[in-house]
Amino acid sequence: MPDTLLELSQQLIEDAGISGTMVSAQNQVGEFKRVVNWIVRATTEIEGTWFDWDFLHAFLEFDTVIGNSDYPAPADFNLWDNATAKIPLESMPLVFEMWTRKKTDVTEQTSGDPYM
Repeated sequence: MPDTLLELSQQLIEDAGISGTMVSAQNQVGEFKRVVNWIVRATTEIEGTWFDWDFLHAFLEFDTVIGNSDYPAPADFNLWDNATAKIPLESMPLVFEMWTRKKTDVTEQTSGDPYM
């Protein structure tokens, strides 16, 4: 089973009956460039079909700081898996709840405690 871009391209060339031999997937022109571009587009489309495929998962580990709740995501970040986020010391799953800040009473309040 072909694994690399070159091997996938060579397999397509053979299956499609395209003449010639590709020795590198880089800097191709003409028909071989079309083959490489087709493999890249197909791979991107297939990998983008499902966001939760195991091979797309990565682990992230970092130390938190008291008072800081804003941490930058990794450069290749796409989506947090909320079901697997844990506090390692207690191995307790974190509970994520969707929350929308919404003030339901829009009248002006001139005295008393602040409210939402």
